[in-house]
Amino acid sequence: MDDLTALGTSAPEHLPAPTFSTEDEIWGAAYVLEGSKLGGAMFARQVPVEFPSGYLGFQGPKGAMKTFMEKLDEFSPVEEDRAIAAARSVFALFKRAAELELELIPS
Repeated sequence: MDDLTALGTSAPEHLPAPTFSTEDEIWGAAYVLEGSKLGGAMFARQVPVEFPSGYLGFQGPKGAMKTFMEKLDEFSPVEEDRAIAAARSVFALFKRAAELELELIPS
């Protein structure tokens, strides 16, 4: 919200969040979210200093991604297809939000 305020804009309309009912689905969704934080940190390095980039720089505690990946490696999905479907649903939500923000499709 601080970055949006600094840019002189408000938050976009909320999109409906996907729902998850199994542990497999939660791990699949979490994988995308954790990876997004890591990617955001890499993008933040390329943002000019005069632009707000606090959102991109949030990574959580030091070593969080390593810890997450260790836990993920220990997890043995019962239904791998459900984990993959959940991950894809989160990617699809990110894609839809970007399309709406870039006005590629009508809202």
